[in-house]
Amino acid sequence: MDVKIFRCYMEKKNGFDTEARLIHTELTGFLGVKCAGVRLFHRYDVQNLSADNWPAVMNTVLSEPMSDICFEETLPALPANTRLLFIEPLPGQFDQRASACEQCIQMLLGGERPLVRSARVLAFKGVSDVDFIKIKNYLINPVECREAQQDKPATLERSFIPPDVIPRLDGFTDLSEAGLAELRSSFGLAMDIPDLLCFQNYFKSENRQPTVTELRVVDTYWSDHCRHTTFHTIIETADIQDERVQKAYDLFLSVKGDKPVTLMNIATASMKHLRAQGKLPMFDDSAESNACTVRIKADIGGNLEDWLLFFSTEQIYEIGVNPYTDVFNEQEFRAHFNELKHEFTAIDYLELYREIGNNAEIILANDPCQILKYTKNVIAADIHTRAQTKRRLLSCGAETVYGLDDILNKSINGSGYNENYGVLGSNKASEEKVKLFPRSCEEFVASVQRLILEKTGAEVEVLVYGDGAFKDPIGKIWELADPIVSPAFTNGLIGLPNELKLKYIADNEFAGKRGNEAREAMVERIHHKDKNLMGKDETEGTTPRRLTDLIGSLCDLISGSGDKGTPVILIKGYFDNYASE
Repeated sequence: MDVKIFRCYMEKKNGFDTEARLIHTELTGFLGVKCAGVRLFHRYDVQNLSADNWPAVMNTVLSEPMSDICFEETLPALPANTRLLFIEPLPGQFDQRASACEQCIQMLLGGERPLVRSARVLAFKGVSDVDFIKIKNYLINPVECREAQQDKPATLERSFIPPDVIPRLDGFTDLSEAGLAELRSSFGLAMDIPDLLCFQNYFKSENRQPTVTELRVVDTYWSDHCRHTTFHTIIETADIQDERVQKAYDLFLSVKGDKPVTLMNIATASMKHLRAQGKLPMFDDSAESNACTVRIKADIGGNLEDWLLFFSTEQIYEIGVNPYTDVFNEQEFRAHFNELKHEFTAIDYLELYREIGNNAEIILANDPCQILKYTKNVIAADIHTRAQTKRRLLSCGAETVYGLDDILNKSINGSGYNENYGVLGSNKASEEKVKLFPRSCEEFVASVQRLILEKTGAEVEVLVYGDGAFKDPIGKIWELADPIVSPAFTNGLIGLPNELKLKYIADNEFAGKRGNEAREAMVERIHHKDKNLMGKDETEGTTPRRLTDLIGSLCDLISGSGDKGTPVILIKGYFDNYASE
């Protein structure tokens, strides 16, 4: 019986195609290939799905209409000088994208879980044969992926034939360091030579040769991610031969309380026990949730001064908090971090949330799926990660998930609405009303541009701006609470800056020039710069952001949202440069 497989390709719209732009920059800048452009498509093949359900799956699970373009069955027409590279995970390699899609489709439709296979399709414009081979070798990691077939398979079902004999690495225990280096290279191992020597010594003590499977498993668990996962594996039994280790282990068991026996808890138990006994006098109990500090005496010019030694998030484990997995109620959070007032606003945000809803139960976690232990119906209130959060919640078993962009994205009984962003970017107008993020501003900016030209003869560019896109380095607050910086702008503001890094040019190309000679050389260099500097050394260190984000952020810094009254901002000379007359 023929199996029906549905296929589609998804591409990010212009302005959302960040990943494709980054790949292009990496290939031209780091790899040094000549490439006129890169387009990235995600290909999805879906099996065990009815034709009636396919449109809903394609437009709600596999794509986001606001940011994606969907091509059903075939890729769009591409220029003649385009080369295509299809990349898919190796059979047996976990495909997180496909797995998440399968779970979301099942949540959407109910019933049996469908089969989904995904692949990345990259379209390279103007690439030579030699450079295309370089690109393939660079982008395809043979440990985890391979070049995919372009044709649709007959079925997405996969069958694996177990090997009759698991091969052994004969002679492994006798290898020299040079031999281990050759083996490491041939297998593409993550372990380095000291790691392999440790592995080798173990099998020498076992008086046998390891299997390829044993080598691969240990090498996999050697990676940082898997090592972190291993540290949280619960140890049910422990057979310890060394008396000193057994004594330390017994001491851990006596002080661990109700904590499970894991490598992570063993590693942090001594610090927590000593701190509870007051034997860590230098430890500074900070309210900062993203760090811990230790009080020290520092010798500054012969004088001992009180200083705080700062530890960043990587050291937060030392106080027994895992920011990725730990979940706190309000009381547990207070026990770890006490009051948490922002240093500029002096607001305790837990108290603020408490005032908003007196009957609220506050749960603190970095994993959004933890909320599903309390409810299956969730409003995801984040802004720039909202799509990812909604997908994760659905894949973890949520029944109903809304983002702020799903609320008031159409008019209700004559109310205002924003079809793209809902209540994202809204501002409180009164106790009963909010002002929504602007919509349909395109005609407004065009009319302002026309009016100024008619009245003054000056050609100006116009944009409507909201929050700037920058982060305060001290208070750590992201200013960009709006979904985007500018909802509308005239055509002259499309694109990115194409600027030279003058300091780089001066220090490298014109290192021996001074005075007028240096100035004239720089002006000439600017006049003859390439029309597209992306990926070039001479542009590194300039601001790689869209013009609308840069200019909108500049406007917001000037106007603010306080008592300046959000005036009209006039910027002169923004597009001038060192060579301008």
